[in-house]
Amino acid sequence: MIPDFVNRYLMKRGHVAELSPEKCGNYFQQAVVIPAMAESRYLPATIKSLTENCELMIQKTLFIAVVNCPPDASAEIFQDNLDTVEFLKKQNLRNLFYINTVIDGGVGGARKLGMDTALNILDWNSEPLLFCLDADTLTEPEYLEKVRFAMLAHPQWSGAVVNFSHQLPDNAELSEVVAAYEFFMRYYVAGLRWAGSPYAFYSLGSATICRASAYVRCGGMRVRNGGEDFYFAQALRKIGEIGFIDDTVIYPAGRISDRVDFGTGPKLNRLLNGEPLSFYNFQIFGELKKLLDLVAAVSPEALPTRLSAVLHSETVEFMRLQNFFTAWPKILHNTPPGDANCRRAFHTWFDGFRTLKLIHHLERNVSEYHGININEAALAIDSASRIQTAKKL
Repeated sequence: MIPDFVNRYLMKRGHVAELSPEKCGNYFQQAVVIPAMAESRYLPATIKSLTENCELMIQKTLFIAVVNCPPDASAEIFQDNLDTVEFLKKQNLRNLFYINTVIDGGVGGARKLGMDTALNILDWNSEPLLFCLDADTLTEPEYLEKVRFAMLAHPQWSGAVVNFSHQLPDNAELSEVVAAYEFFMRYYVAGLRWAGSPYAFYSLGSATICRASAYVRCGGMRVRNGGEDFYFAQALRKIGEIGFIDDTVIYPAGRISDRVDFGTGPKLNRLLNGEPLSFYNFQIFGELKKLLDLVAAVSPEALPTRLSAVLHSETVEFMRLQNFFTAWPKILHNTPPGDANCRRAFHTWFDGFRTLKLIHHLERNVSEYHGININEAALAIDSASRIQTAKKL
C-alpha cells in the first residue's frame, strides 16, 4: 500500500506516466531511472552492464528508461529516440519499462517523471530506494546489491553517492581534459570535507541514490536542464546525511555535450576550446573552515558578533550581502531551543549553494585567493591531509 504522504506528494507535485499494465503486477524494492535523449549509441552498453547483476537483485528492481526530448528537438533526435525505443522493446531485462515522451524541463524533468512514476509500484514495506543513472554510464556486477546493502546499513543516510571513474575516450586531448576535470571535482569535495562542510559530496546525477521516502520528503527531483543533481542532493542533505559508497564504482562516459546549461559535458567542451582549468585556492577552504569551526564553537546568539572578530572582511561582507545579520535572529526565534538545533538551522540556511557562492565571492574579491593550477591543487590537498592526519595522532 502506498503511504498517505506519498499519495499527497503525487497529487500535489507528482508527474506520473502510464506503464504497461501487464508488467506492473510486482512491487519492487528499488527502481533505477535512466533518462535517455538521443542515446541509442550508449544505452545498450548501460543496459548490458545492469543485466550482469545477480538475478535475485534484478527481480527486485524496477528499471525505467525515460526516452525524452523537448518539443523543438531536431529530426535527428526524434529518430534516434525511435531507434532507442525499438532497442528497448527487444530487451530481455526483467522488469524493464520505458517511457517515450516529449517533455520540457530537460534531464531534471525526465528524472522526475521516471522517479515519480516509480513511486506507484514500489514495495513501501521494504525501505525502497531510487537510483539515478545516466544512459552512458556503466555499472559493476554487484552495483545493485552493494548499494542496497550500504543504504540499509546506514539508516541515517537520506541518500548517497556511488564512487565514480569517468571512461577515458580514445582521443588523447579529450582524455587528458576528462581526467583533469574529474580531479577538479574530487579536489572541490576534498576541500569542503577538510573544512567540515556538511555539503561535502559529489553532485553527479548518474551516481546519486536516495531513499524513496526521502525523495518525497525533500520535494522530489528538481526540474532543471543542468544542475538538477546539485539542488536535489542539497535538498536530501537537509533532511539526512549523504553517504559515500565506495565498494562499487560507476563509469560515466567522458564526452563533450551542449545539451544542458552547465555540468560535466559543457565544461569539457569549454576546456577543449581553450578555457583554462583553474582550481580554487586552498586558502579559501581555510577561510570556510574558520567560519564552520566558529559556528560549532560559539553560542548561536553570539555568532553574528564573533564573525567580524574572526573572519576575513570579505567573508563578513558576503554574509551581509546574503542578509545573514537580518535573517539569523528570525531563524533563532523559529528554531526549537538547543545549540544542536540552531547549528542545524545554520547549515540549512548556509547550504551547498551559499557555500559555493561564498567561495566565488572570495575568489573574486581577495587578491591572494587567486586561482591555482592542477599541480598546486594536488600539493595543497596533500599537505592539508597530512596536517589533519598528524593532528589526529
